[in-house]
Amino acid sequence: MSSLFHENQTIAAIATAPSSAAIGIVRVSGMNAKGICQRIFRPKRPLTQGQGDFELQSHRVYYGWVYFPGVEPVVIDEAIVFFMKAPHSYTREDVLEIQCHGGPAVTRRVLEAVLACGARQAEPGEFTKRAFLNGRIDLAQAEAVMELVSAATELQRQAAISSLHGHMSHAIQAIKASALEALATVEAELDFPEDGLELRAGELVKRSLCERLIPQIQALILFHETRHLVRNGVRVVLVGRPNTGKSSLFNAILGTSRVLVSPIPGTTRDSIEENVDINGLLVTLVDTAGIRQEASDVLESMGMDISQRELKRANHVLVLIDSSQPLTSEDLHLLGTLSGGCPVTVVFNKMDLLASAFPPKDQQIAELTARIQEILLKQGVSVAFLPISAKTGDGVTAVKQRILDAALFNKMQDAQLPIPTLRQKDLLVKALNAFEAAHMLLNKGYGLEVVAIELRNGIALLNEILGLDLNEDVLDLIFSRFCIGK
Repeated sequence: MSSLFHENQTIAAIATAPSSAAIGIVRVSGMNAKGICQRIFRPKRPLTQGQGDFELQSHRVYYGWVYFPGVEPVVIDEAIVFFMKAPHSYTREDVLEIQCHGGPAVTRRVLEAVLACGARQAEPGEFTKRAFLNGRIDLAQAEAVMELVSAATELQRQAAISSLHGHMSHAIQAIKASALEALATVEAELDFPEDGLELRAGELVKRSLCERLIPQIQALILFHETRHLVRNGVRVVLVGRPNTGKSSLFNAILGTSRVLVSPIPGTTRDSIEENVDINGLLVTLVDTAGIRQEASDVLESMGMDISQRELKRANHVLVLIDSSQPLTSEDLHLLGTLSGGCPVTVVFNKMDLLASAFPPKDQQIAELTARIQEILLKQGVSVAFLPISAKTGDGVTAVKQRILDAALFNKMQDAQLPIPTLRQKDLLVKALNAFEAAHMLLNKGYGLEVVAIELRNGIALLNEILGLDLNEDVLDLIFSRFCIGK
């Protein structure tokens, strides 16, 4: 991306998806936005007398026709235009938005008309970059714009809008304020030393590091792990011996008949996965081939190998047990392969078959639960149990809630939670190292001069998160990941 730090060029891009739609938007930003509008747009109702240019008013909508400029202008489309005078716009520059019909040929021709008037094609993320450079948003908020555009679930949207509203920035600024206060204490002692006060200054700084700075940064770093779940969702793998109802539960959670269901054991020979939005959490649901001790043929053996691989990739495992039958050697074999690497939920399926069972179903489920719990506890597996009927749908809602609970969904759902991006997390780790080094130096009795160096390093890293004192190459890398037109 070319330098924008001192650039006055007017930029333009199509701001809507490159496909047929009811409306397409061409966005223009820069000092010539108003003049370009006056050259290519004519309102249906004349706003001035004679043939001169009409005067655009800020934040007014005008209806008319867009023309390709030339000696004899050629009409492109009917449209409405919206002009925003600086600094009251997204980029804090003069901004023009042309809303035309959304066919790709129409929006492309409107953009060509704008470029013919002297604007240049915007680079990816250049509008948001100008908003950042012109002080409308900080860098953490700019990154949140990209997250908001790519949000696929309600939870992702909430996390992005939280950062866009400044919650991440406020968290970083609060940490920075504590760091500046600690640095001021150190520098005051260095500039105006008094007998006996250096020790007191060191204790004050140590207390600030221990009670505020280090714990607050550690909490944000931990929140990054939450971000992984928000961004990528959780991978929930359904396993069980053949014919326990894995595919039926898979379809019930999805709410559609995605996979073939048959009373014949071994119907599923491969893993099948689908994404589903469960109350805002992106869940990749994986149906696997039944696992038993010995395969009946080569295809089933291959399917079982895939199932075992999926178990290793899972964030949550749903183990299906046929509650209408005693535990089999195949059930025990599967249970023996589980480890404590992720949450495990044992799902007692086919509860509808236990209506007239003897012994009574409650007693039978209690006995199954006790035996399975004994096996899994020895293997270090923390397990929950749910009775369901995938056939009737009873208990399926409880399975969905269990997936949310195991993913700490209630914690992630907090719209105020500041969740760092990978770039922000990496800088937080470096800042944490600097502040921990300052604390170590104080404990070992080093002079305040070297402590001040580490405090300054930490503050500089916090500034990078907010976009202060960043070089242009770093900014170019960040904004190059945006779509064109944003």
